[in-house]
Amino acid sequence: MGVGVSRIIRVSVPEIFYFSVDYGKQFDEMRSSGIFLLTDDGIVEQHFPISYQKKGIIPYEATYLSWSSPMPSFVAARGIIQKDPERPWSLPRIEHAFSLGTIMPEGIHSQRSVAILDAHATVDSEHYAVRMDCSEKVWKLIRPKRPEKWDAFTSFLAVREIA
Repeated sequence: MGVGVSRIIRVSVPEIFYFSVDYGKQFDEMRSSGIFLLTDDGIVEQHFPISYQKKGIIPYEATYLSWSSPMPSFVAARGIIQKDPERPWSLPRIEHAFSLGTIMPEGIHSQRSVAILDAHATVDSEHYAVRMDCSEKVWKLIRPKRPEKWDAFTSFLAVREIA
């Protein structure tokens, strides 16, 4: 049997929270506005470009989804998109990670490893993703090799624009 959404077990939906993305900022401004420990200097605009199709400051609501078993990216992505057909969630991009990084990692943000599914790149034949880890009230922004499957209980950020 192939891997599909039907294999998703116990989706956990914590509270919804809010943040905004300022599309008037350039990549380096967005990256430097967070409370990050940048553990990888490969998080650069060339590999993770920002989508400038939107203009101005755009408000978003967000939530974390997690599964109790290891999860391939494509299954997690499908689960995020199909979670709420009435008001669909979207996959986050690098600009969402940068904006989330301006929120102090307390409460629902604390002690999480957060996968940013639409922030991925291929560099010298290696596939990379963006993950944010929280420790000591600071986000760590990491570019790990994209795993075959994310660890069980990895948090996946889901976002949707507030109309």
